[in-house]
Amino acid sequence: MKVLLLLLTLHLSISSIAQSKKEHISILNFRIDSLKKEYVKDTTILRNDVLKITKENNMLSEQLGKVKDQLKKKSNTITDKSNTIKSLNAKNMELMQDLKDMRTEKKNLFAQQKALKLNLDSLQRLNDIMEQGVMIPENAIPFHGILQSESQYDGTWNYELNFDKGHLMGVSTLYVKSGLEDEYEINCSCPEYESIPEGARVFGFAVQSRCAFEDVSDGTVRTKECYRPVILRKY
Repeated sequence: MKVLLLLLTLHLSISSIAQSKKEHISILNFRIDSLKKEYVKDTTILRNDVLKITKENNMLSEQLGKVKDQLKKKSNTITDKSNTIKSLNAKNMELMQDLKDMRTEKKNLFAQQKALKLNLDSLQRLNDIMEQGVMIPENAIPFHGILQSESQYDGTWNYELNFDKGHLMGVSTLYVKSGLEDEYEINCSCPEYESIPEGARVFGFAVQSRCAFEDVSDGTVRTKECYRPVILRKY
């Protein structure tokens, strides 16, 4: 009886275990099916996402290619414009140099024109002087300058001038008389004393001569070369 009861209990236990395993297997199969469905769903979504990303990447690659082409064209355009600017700058420098040369030439022409006018005026005034019967020595040196001062003191009479044209440039004094007893005195066709204002332009002729000066400290007389005007006129 005990053996029968034990066998019955063992059978029921085995049946219960078998039933439990079947239920467990069924549950696992259900879960596996659910996982397969989710996998298929996720795979489909992932495939769609990959296709979408691939499409977008192709579009971006195409746009990048277009941008690179545009950038290359613009780079070529910038290079061309840069070369054009360099060429124009070089041309501009040449034109500026030409303009500078033209201004220098214009300045020189004005200076030449002024000198010619001065010479013409001088010739006209020289003709007027010669018509007055004033003789010009052959060794006379023409001069032009600005009168700085005129002085008469203790028998001397001299002109201080700033010569700006002619052979007397560098000389500053013309002596009409160099003392009370001037053995080298030369007659000068000069205006009356102080009749020409300081700063006035004058012209005329001078000759190289000698002037004697007394040293007041010991009364000795020393002689040196000097220039004397033979004709002096206000310009």
